[in-house]
Amino acid sequence: MIPLITGSDGYIGTNLKYLLDQNNQPYYGIDRKSGPDILSASGRQLFEEYLETADVVIHLAGRPRIPPSWTETDLYIKDNIELTEYVADECARKNKYLVFASSSSVYGDKKGPLNPYSWTKKSCEELIQFKAHKGLKYTIARIHTTYGNNGPLVIDTWLDRYHRGLPLIIRGDGKQKRDFIHVEDVCQALYNAALYRPDNCTADIGTGENFSLKKIAKLFKTEVIYEDELPGYARETRANTGHANRKLNWCASVYLPDWIEINLDN
Repeated sequence: MIPLITGSDGYIGTNLKYLLDQNNQPYYGIDRKSGPDILSASGRQLFEEYLETADVVIHLAGRPRIPPSWTETDLYIKDNIELTEYVADECARKNKYLVFASSSSVYGDKKGPLNPYSWTKKSCEELIQFKAHKGLKYTIARIHTTYGNNGPLVIDTWLDRYHRGLPLIIRGDGKQKRDFIHVEDVCQALYNAALYRPDNCTADIGTGENFSLKKIAKLFKTEVIYEDELPGYARETRANTGHANRKLNWCASVYLPDWIEINLDN
């Protein structure tokens, strides 16, 4: 197996490359942080050159985060939908398997996306599913709320503030529940998807258990400040891990409360 990773210099991409290196696994990486934008002429040339040798694409590249998507929707359409359509078309044309990193936010509150970012991710999923008629084979990985290894989201932000002696910040009432998944578990799931290549699979990547923000904040045993809740976020997320367990031969291995206890002293 030789994967081609788009977005290889991002948070998940960096951790995935580490996992591949640990397994002595060759791979290609492409990221506009260190090279061309894939949708540019030079980026397309490089992507297609790598794709000649690679046999699976792990597509992580895209524009993340919900808040900016309200005002920068055009950029999200380009960097998520247009980019994914190009990647999916090339994979279908060259008979390469595609692993797409989607988001649990596509569920919203069980009625679909609640913000432009999530809408673009759901649109990417539908593009990929539609292109199955061209012979595209894929796994869509709906990744839940990540943490670990200095990530950009709430748990790592809280840990950083804790170590700097600053209060934790909760936006909203703290009763929102999230299924938190360690980034190393996410990378193992993506690796397994690329290795086993189930036939057109959509799988939640999470633990199957969720916690309220208020409950997790209590584990830090420090001051908490409450601020206004941001729009566009679901009240609750929780992975259905059945497909990931069966089709990817994968389950989460890191338990968030234990991880927090260990890292409060580090």
